[in-house]
Amino acid sequence: MTNESTDGAKFCPRCGKELLALRTAEQICDCGWRSKSRKKQVLVAAAIVVVCGATIAAWIYLAKNYRMYFPDKLGAHEYELRGKGAFESGDHIGGLLQLQKATTLDPNNAELRAFLARAYGTDGQYREGAQAMAEAARLAPRSHLYEVELGNLYGLSGNKEASIEHLKKAIAMAPKEVVPRENLAMAYVNSGDMENASKSLKALAEEFPQRMPFWSRWAEVLKKIGKTDEAIAVLDRGLQAMPDDAELRIQKADMLIKGGRRKEAIPLLNKAAELQPQFAETVAAMLDSASRGDKKRSYLIPLHATRGDNLYTDVLINGKVKAKLVVDSGCSTMLLSPTVGRKLSLDGSKLRVGGFRSVSGVGIATGTFLESVSVGDAKATRVEAMFFDMHDSQCDGLLGMSFLRRYQFTLDPERRQLILTDR
Repeated sequence: MTNESTDGAKFCPRCGKELLALRTAEQICDCGWRSKSRKKQVLVAAAIVVVCGATIAAWIYLAKNYRMYFPDKLGAHEYELRGKGAFESGDHIGGLLQLQKATTLDPNNAELRAFLARAYGTDGQYREGAQAMAEAARLAPRSHLYEVELGNLYGLSGNKEASIEHLKKAIAMAPKEVVPRENLAMAYVNSGDMENASKSLKALAEEFPQRMPFWSRWAEVLKKIGKTDEAIAVLDRGLQAMPDDAELRIQKADMLIKGGRRKEAIPLLNKAAELQPQFAETVAAMLDSASRGDKKRSYLIPLHATRGDNLYTDVLINGKVKAKLVVDSGCSTMLLSPTVGRKLSLDGSKLRVGGFRSVSGVGIATGTFLESVSVGDAKATRVEAMFFDMHDSQCDGLLGMSFLRRYQFTLDPERRQLILTDR
């Protein structure tokens, strides 16, 4: 501090020289002495307080969000493997817990979040699956496939509006991709919006005329809204594009038979059997019905519910392997777990790679034609099946349309019954 006189002058404490009372923050003497500024001291102290506070706040934030910036990828991978192993062994709850720990250790891993979402979906927890997939989509904003999966999970959870919204977003992200557009069409079907479903499938069929499912689904939608003649005309267009497709012929023949036009159906069925011998038994039954109109036999199949309220039945494959399959008319084929495939002791050289469609989207797997599939007293031969690991411990796969289309079927969830009637 400086010595201060009564008239306001200041004196240097070192040499005693009188200083003028300046308005500046500092006083300087010729001897080199410099006064300390109270203002400067206050500013320095304030700066120290601010820096210390910011540092403490930063450490608190990092403590709470440590793994976001310093993920433990090795630890997360270990928990991921444990989770997958638990699912395969049937422990869904344990598997989900392991996968949740994995996402905690590596929270910015979009692929890991997506796998957790699929695990929730497999367990029937569709809302939780949608939440996890939404996080995956946020972490990977350029992935249109995550948006597709998110839309499908919302659809399964009953949120039809959100399902359509995210599928439209996926199309906007990848307008040339078929998968989002196909899934949007099926979302319209599931929501009961047959008009938009018909428009979407019409656009797909006309853009990709060599893809049978688009013609087939478009015709089914038209049939559902009572436009059978238009549905038959659509199948005719499909057959013009793919004259050797047996399934379109069988589908058209079925509509003709149900409409009382049996004679028109017979040449279609004969040609279908000639093109695809594996449909011989189905064609024979339909020809018998078309030519003689015999009384059809019905089969009442009891169903059971899984923990996720999916309905399944006991199935005998190739007369020797038993399996529990969920009845799923939204799946284009039978899906079997790899475990069932190993029990069947199939010739690996006869397996082929192909695609399938389900409510969750489009997949690729290896498949073959089974010798026979028996559900109660109902039996079908040469049934297409594919082997795909769905990580479902409660059941061994899906009883899809490759079997169900052999019959007229009615699913009664309230009574837990499946009624199959010979075509």
